[in-house]
Amino acid sequence: MPSLLPHSAIHENLTTLCWIRGFSFTALVLGAGVASAVYDLQLPWPTISVVLVLILATLVYSAWRAHRQTPISPPVFFGHLLADVVLFSALLYVTGGVDNPFVAYYLVPVTIATIALPLPWAMATGLMSLLAYSALFFFGADVPALAPGHSHHLDTDSRLLSLHSMGMWLNIAVSGALILWFISRMAETIRKQEKALLAAQAADAQQRLEEEQLLAVATLAASATHDLGTPLNTMKLIVDELAQSTASDRDTALTDDLGTLATQIDRCRDTLKKLSETARVFSRQSGTCLPVKDYFDQLIDRWHLMRPEVTLLYKADPDSPDIRATFHPSLTASIHNVLHNAADVSPDNVEVDISWRENIATIDVIDRGPGLAAGNRGIGQSAKPGGLGLGLFLTRSILGRHGGEITFYGTEEGGTRARIELPLMTEEYIHD
Repeated sequence: MPSLLPHSAIHENLTTLCWIRGFSFTALVLGAGVASAVYDLQLPWPTISVVLVLILATLVYSAWRAHRQTPISPPVFFGHLLADVVLFSALLYVTGGVDNPFVAYYLVPVTIATIALPLPWAMATGLMSLLAYSALFFFGADVPALAPGHSHHLDTDSRLLSLHSMGMWLNIAVSGALILWFISRMAETIRKQEKALLAAQAADAQQRLEEEQLLAVATLAASATHDLGTPLNTMKLIVDELAQSTASDRDTALTDDLGTLATQIDRCRDTLKKLSETARVFSRQSGTCLPVKDYFDQLIDRWHLMRPEVTLLYKADPDSPDIRATFHPSLTASIHNVLHNAADVSPDNVEVDISWRENIATIDVIDRGPGLAAGNRGIGQSAKPGGLGLGLFLTRSILGRHGGEITFYGTEEGGTRARIELPLMTEEYIHD
């Protein structure tokens, strides 16, 4: 299967070829018309008209093809150049053959092929041009006024203004201008591609840096979970023993304090478990393919089991299509983190609205908390007291790795709407 040329470059080259084709063939026909009128040349205009109709049809098709989004392979572009060679040869055949001063136009498709196509196709274009030019020596129509020797029958002043001489001058000027213009356009296209390549390389480097940072955070999370697990377990045991030993003292204040301390220790342990799970799923590279509605239903159910004290209103758009998609495990932890943030500031009222189309899902998480902080909140900054913003950083980064994004909006009720736009890797996309 032939390789495909870059979409922007090959389509730009075909568009340029259309302009060159239209300009050069128009110039050739106008030149023949002017010469026919001034020098009383007898040209087969009915045959020329038929060739012109074919040229116009080819030009329209090439322009249509250049604006299509489907890729163009080197053989296809070679076919357009070959059409130029054939149609140009047909025009030359009825307008003097090799005596036509525009015969040097054969160099234009060869130049275009040399720049725009791989070497084998460029050589094929050159060979076809040479064969067509050679054939005109034997099959070209005879137009005596165009022959170089015709100037020998004229005086000196007339020789200087002979039709062939003027035609050769005009041909050199037009061919040079066309080649210069095309090469300039090609150079500009190459410069644009280089800029796009540099931008893509910079984006790729930034993505690798973020992935390294995420891996470092995941490693740190696993290490922190291990290091803090033992001290928390020890503290839990001590608090439980103190609670048992002071149960008969009827010291209500101390009992309440020990209960609060035990609750905070349990919360720390739960947080470490969630952090450990996040680090574990982040390291996994595979995903699970299942119906989109089932995935979101299970995601919300699992989260509500972790936070049963939260009043949750969950709605999935019934008009969303019944499709399957693959979800990376890290996405679950990211969405759970957004739900945790909403529950922390508004445990009595958290609303989740989810809808999806064929290629993207929209998840709205709405709380009734204090709303957005004044000013622009940067990535990784937390609005919660004592928060480090690590969860938000991980959420943004993981969503970004999968083509998604999260945006925060204020609501009229004073709370916050966190909107997640997540591209869906559907089965059709995977098979393509």
